[in-house]
Amino acid sequence: MIGLDTGIIIIYKTNFENYYSNHKEVINIKAHSNRIIGLDNDIEKNVIYSCGSDNKFIMSYLNSSNQYIVIDNTISEFTNLKFDKKNKRIFLTNILGQLFI
Repeated sequence: MIGLDTGIIIIYKTNFENYYSNHKEVINIKAHSNRIIGLDNDIEKNVIYSCGSDNKFIMSYLNSSNQYIVIDNTISEFTNLKFDKKNKRIFLTNILGQLFI
């Protein structure tokens, strides 16, 4: 899974037998208007969580074309995102040092 400066998220499928040298693009989503800062996924729910320099935190569902803007932070841009798989929580930080859970 890769987040690009253009706001696009790409997921590639690879396999171990080819030592990850061959890949195939399986998902291409335009999630943000510019650079993706943080990216993580919840495999159980088929959701990609992303935050970008466009000040948005977005949930993108892989089995449909649905995307939801969860936070539209007009104050400052996000700097990091981490999904805690064990406790099902998302941690977001912004340039002002604020933490969103």
